[in-house]
Amino acid sequence: MPDDERPQFKVTWLDGRREPTVAPNPQYPDGVDLIMGGDTAPHCKVELPYPAVRCGYYRIECRVCGIRIAVTTAGRPDDPRSATFNCKPKVEPAPPPKPKDMKRPKKTP
Repeated sequence: MPDDERPQFKVTWLDGRREPTVAPNPQYPDGVDLIMGGDTAPHCKVELPYPAVRCGYYRIECRVCGIRIAVTTAGRPDDPRSATFNCKPKVEPAPPPKPKDMKRPKKTP
């Protein structure tokens, strides 16, 4: 599949191979929309498979800006159903170093 036809996000769930041991938070019976970072930067939002099977985490990669994040899950009703996060800033490559004067070391007697 060409790059321009792939989805923006690659979301992979990694199984922690254990069941939750704590009761879910009753304030979030329909999941949580995670918001990471501030409102001042460009940001992305990705919908997550909800609810997760059990304890583990989602590994999320944005194919546009290149940021990679992890979001933990517990397999409960209060699991995250979406994640909003700041985009990775674009960094200009550093200029090549300037050559130093190639002086021979002085001979010591």
